[in-house]
Amino acid sequence: MIVNQKWDSTNDETNKLNYLFESSSLLPSDLINYPNQIGGHGLLFGNKCKILYSHVQSTIYKPIQHYPKGPHELEFYQRLFDPNCNDSVLVELRKFIDLYLGLKDLLANFKHPSLCDLKMGRRTYAPDSSPSKIMIECAKYKWREEIGFLVTGLKVFYPDLNEYTTFDIFFGRSLNPSTIYDNGIRLFLGPDINRAKRLANQFVKKLTQLAKWFENQNCYHFYASSLLLAYDSVDANDEIMPSPNTTTTTTTTTQLPHSYYHHDHDHHHSCQDNNKESIISNIDNNEADEYVLVYLIDFTRWELVTDCSQIKDENFLYGLNYLIELFQRASLDSSPLT
Repeated sequence: MIVNQKWDSTNDETNKLNYLFESSSLLPSDLINYPNQIGGHGLLFGNKCKILYSHVQSTIYKPIQHYPKGPHELEFYQRLFDPNCNDSVLVELRKFIDLYLGLKDLLANFKHPSLCDLKMGRRTYAPDSSPSKIMIECAKYKWREEIGFLVTGLKVFYPDLNEYTTFDIFFGRSLNPSTIYDNGIRLFLGPDINRAKRLANQFVKKLTQLAKWFENQNCYHFYASSLLLAYDSVDANDEIMPSPNTTTTTTTTTQLPHSYYHHDHDHHHSCQDNNKESIISNIDNNEADEYVLVYLIDFTRWELVTDCSQIKDENFLYGLNYLIELFQRASLDSSPLT
């Protein structure tokens, strides 16, 4: 079921939850589990449920989480996409967020999408969280404070094998500051070295735009929100036509594929702004053909700061800026992977 109207944002959380049931409509009858989901989402009463997909409408449906997360997230979407919204900060953010009610399938035009889901922030708990909640969140990933994000899922298509390999959150938790580049970001960009560099350049540009939004606003803070990164693993200049007898398999694993060669690099966690600009301007002639997606998702723990004149969301920015550094590094990396 989906909500098709909005409520008064002054109502309490319980009234908002009741509204979800009272003002909902039936979902399409052709729903299936969304094949490109790489992260889990909660449903009411704490049950886990997959994202659903309507092929006829090319639309995906994300379940509303249990109280109070679900109503709080829905309130953010309604605030963001209110037709009468005159908040320039939110209007600017819309380019990085898709509509909530009946999300369009952003990957519908991709032949073989490769995906990366990142849980952003050095802290994933709100400032008013209880000591027990803080302890639980901190125990989930020991390197979060240093890296600033957690890889919660990867799905990479290997054209030569006509095969997907997926990496779950347990694999993501195994990544540390020494391996997050090779076994995370570089792995996500695929085996084609030259194309990986072009894709990395495009991700740098998109992520830098998002970072500028965070730098220029102080009112909204996000805890445990995610970034969804995607590109089509089939180059626009290539044609992959598998035979009817070819079966594309998906392997869930916490191990790297055998064809992946781990090359060692020193861990760097600083980058000069002028280097960032030079990398962005150094664009390959074929890069204009590359199309990448960067979307901000999951808003169960957002916060509206009372005094918007002082505090940036440094928690989110820390991980985002480091992510940009890693993609900058990939844009210059010519090391062979096989």
